[in-house]
Amino acid sequence: MFITGLVFSFTITSGEDSLVSVFGFAGAMLMLFIPLLTTPLVVRESQQGTLELLMTAPVYVWEIVIGKFIAAFSFFVFMLSPTVVYLWFLSHFGQPDLPVILSGYLGMLFLGGLFISIGVLASALCSGQLMAAIVSITVITAFWLIGRFSFVFTGIVGAILLYLSPQPHFFDFIGGVVKLSNVMYFFSLIIGILLITSHILEMRLWR
Repeated sequence: MFITGLVFSFTITSGEDSLVSVFGFAGAMLMLFIPLLTTPLVVRESQQGTLELLMTAPVYVWEIVIGKFIAAFSFFVFMLSPTVVYLWFLSHFGQPDLPVILSGYLGMLFLGGLFISIGVLASALCSGQLMAAIVSITVITAFWLIGRFSFVFTGIVGAILLYLSPQPHFFDFIGGVVKLSNVMYFFSLIIGILLITSHILEMRLWR
């Protein structure tokens, strides 16, 4: 919040009446913040021996995974909510484009949801919190940067690498462009990763 506040202060002083710079910086910061948030979700329960008890309760494994995801996502939304005050400042010092700003917040929610799902998966895969954090940061960073290597390849390979990266999809949102393809990109990845996490936990249950 403090760091994004500094970015916002530079935005105000430069005369910019949007949150594009703030969203762009905050999106990159999520690569470090989200792993710290999600690392203990499964690992801690496994270390304390409560994961097996939880998984033998009369609930489906996917419900446990969804519950972990919702808990982390709710905390993320709570941490993001104070930035709404930036909109109040913009409305007093300029004429902000509200649809573009709302689109940016939507992009932040989708990006945070994707990173959280990756973090939950890493927490389910690893037996220690440090290893889970390293795996989570590595995978998230690889996802974030993979589009940068699309220019190395030509044709369909480069197009696939660019599509897999959340950067272009996220930048569309913070630029005020809401596409169904971008929404489906985030939804499909989040759901797919959570399904993989559920499958991994089920395998642990039957070992």
